[in-house]
Amino acid sequence: LWVRAAVRRESVMLTAAEFKQVKINAGWALGDGQTMVFEVRNPLPGAIFCPAVQLVDKNDKTSTKELRPKLYLPTEGMRKASVSPAEKDKIKSYVLVCTCNKALQGPAICMGS
Repeated sequence: LWVRAAVRRESVMLTAAEFKQVKINAGWALGDGQTMVFEVRNPLPGAIFCPAVQLVDKNDKTSTKELRPKLYLPTEGMRKASVSPAEKDKIKSYVLVCTCNKALQGPAICMGS
């Protein structure tokens, strides 16, 4: 009889090094300056979850908006999502809000599929 010990995991924000590896294409929908579109590809060894985007406007005001749909990306997965309203002429920068599961003990890498 085999008993497999459960690996305890927690959902944590991606590190800067992990986030740099995530491939993100972003822009506005053709003919629509209100809808920002994202195409995200996950090269990390485990799944990531990106439910929102943090926007900074030209007045340096920060807001967080929910991605539709929220992105669950398995390893090597690619998905598209959008956020609206996100006025093209008012947005200065953005950052996706992404997490992954990491073991509480052992190597601190994204895990799971």
